[in-house]
Amino acid sequence: MSRIYFHTEDREAEVLGSERGLMIETTADRTHYALRNIQDEHIERTYAILAPEVRTRGSWAMKYPREYRSLFTGSGIRKILEWNGVRFSPFPVMLNTLTRTGHDDLILLALIHGTCEAHGWIDGPDRAWFASKIDHALGSGILRENHGWNDVISLLNDSDEGEVVMSYSITGGFPSLNVTHLRIDWDDYAAYRPVEKKWENLGRSGRWAAGMEALRGNGTLQISPARWGSSTFVLNFAAQDLAFDDWETRLDKAVAGPLGQEEPWG
Repeated sequence: MSRIYFHTEDREAEVLGSERGLMIETTADRTHYALRNIQDEHIERTYAILAPEVRTRGSWAMKYPREYRSLFTGSGIRKILEWNGVRFSPFPVMLNTLTRTGHDDLILLALIHGTCEAHGWIDGPDRAWFASKIDHALGSGILRENHGWNDVISLLNDSDEGEVVMSYSITGGFPSLNVTHLRIDWDDYAAYRPVEKKWENLGRSGRWAAGMEALRGNGTLQISPARWGSSTFVLNFAAQDLAFDDWETRLDKAVAGPLGQEEPWG
């Protein structure tokens, strides 16, 4: 079974991968709900954001609103959406749909689900604050007991010094060579081997420091009170935006920004 890991420099705690599955389902369910409300009065808006070939190929989804919602929430990171010639996937829109609710437990779920693979992290002074968010989500039932969360809370509360970094077992741990500023040509083994050797010679503390230097340089992966509730994933657009009269303007602004890569953060 997969795991979500929470790392410090010398310790780690793990959460069962079934919690990630629950996060996927909760994200889809909340997006289904938001789209269902919009489709009652503005069904044409939900179709307008589909890429042209998707509208043609998925004609069944154009006939049945429920099938459209399943297409939207089941497409993962496939770029089936398009606006002003810009392609993007439903996944960041779904994450933004959770954060837009303003519900702390759903914001927490979106941030863990959306950044665990990219190594979202919590700074030392914010560890107790983040532990309290997890504890609240356990109490409300959004997260489940006996799945490892209490170990994460203990790890977070153990100190107010040192960062805590997430990783996902299927996509790679932390620290790792590919999460650093070391330049790697994966297709050139002769050039890669010296870089790998340099990484190995850094030692445990050196590798942690190199990884954290890269994460701090990213600027978007830190989870903190200052960014709580205001984080957006890839583009500033959520399903709820389709309900507003200025929905087209909101989309114009969202896709005009730097979408960058298709990872679920930004």
